[in-house]
Amino acid sequence: MEQYNNITQVPDTLLLEAKQRGFSDFQLARTVSKSSAKNIERDMLDIRKYRKLRGITPYVKQIDTLAAEYPAMTNYLYVTYNGCAHDIDFPRDNRSVIVLGSGAYRIGSSV
Repeated sequence: MEQYNNITQVPDTLLLEAKQRGFSDFQLARTVSKSSAKNIERDMLDIRKYRKLRGITPYVKQIDTLAAEYPAMTNYLYVTYNGCAHDIDFPRDNRSVIVLGSGAYRIGSSV
């Protein structure tokens, strides 16, 4: 665990809370590991590896475009650390694809 700098001193509950409140791994590396500009990339990846090792990962949720009036099966998805289960299954059939996108759209702007 020595390779993870000071992050091992942060309790899992606090690390999860930081992610739930929107702190990035970059911000955690700057704050907890006190990373210099030279080492920030490596320290950020160490934070990410440590989080995954501790099981602190986001959940995939579905946006309900029908306001719960009817069951909605949409392709509008987002990831969050404020969940406790995925809304969709991830088939490992070597045929499924995920298309990632980002931009100016936010929840509520297109639904």
